[in-house]
Amino acid sequence: MTTHIDIDHIAKLARLELSPQERERYMHEIERVLAYMEKINAVAIPSGLTPMTHAHTEFSFPAEALQEDQPVTPFSYEQFQACTHKQREGCLVVPGIIEPGEA
Repeated sequence: MTTHIDIDHIAKLARLELSPQERERYMHEIERVLAYMEKINAVAIPSGLTPMTHAHTEFSFPAEALQEDQPVTPFSYEQFQACTHKQREGCLVVPGIIEPGEA
């Protein structure tokens, strides 16, 4: 199966600036991952076998490893403000991930 991989688009989404050598290397790595996924998809699964939803089932953990959820007091707004670098007009300021005009 041949799949077109837009390495420039992937790099842009990841906010990476790639050299031509890096572009070539990552392109080959992604192609290898996709080829491996094709091999996995080609494996015949015996009938009656149920897919795993998690590598650890409820029976693989000792009972003491799991604990009941306990309600806790949530952080106050002041606690959030105390650990942020920037605030503006009562709001927490975080770095943007979408450039204007990209949405």
